[in-house]
Amino acid sequence: MPTQPTPAEPVDLRLLSVIKQMIADLANPNQHHMVSANYLEFVDQDHEHPRRYIALIYIHRNSARNVAVDPQGLLLDALLSPDKDAPWERIRLPYSQIYEVASNQTGGMFTDEDSVYHEPAKLRMPPLR
Repeated sequence: MPTQPTPAEPVDLRLLSVIKQMIADLANPNQHHMVSANYLEFVDQDHEHPRRYIALIYIHRNSARNVAVDPQGLLLDALLSPDKDAPWERIRLPYSQIYEVASNQTGGMFTDEDSVYHEPAKLRMPPLR
């Protein structure tokens, strides 16, 4: 059963601006991004657990497809496993759960200098139900 989106909350306009720039950057093969969120939500697939906590999602033109925004968050198809036959999974990163976005042109390790959005107060583990 697909997960229900979280209710729309006021969106941090600075975060939305960073996300829109990240989407535009996907055309550049040298641009790499890392989005850090407290959790991700699975959108299309049936999963025993509709959320995966501590979500660090690498976003590059070869690792993300169908990247978009909706009222609840950042939507994308992502490879969540390094296995060569891993399926693409439709996920949502709720805006309220994204605490950092990093960007660089080298890939690999991201450093503090690569951070283009950082809100440490948003870093938290939501209560488990």
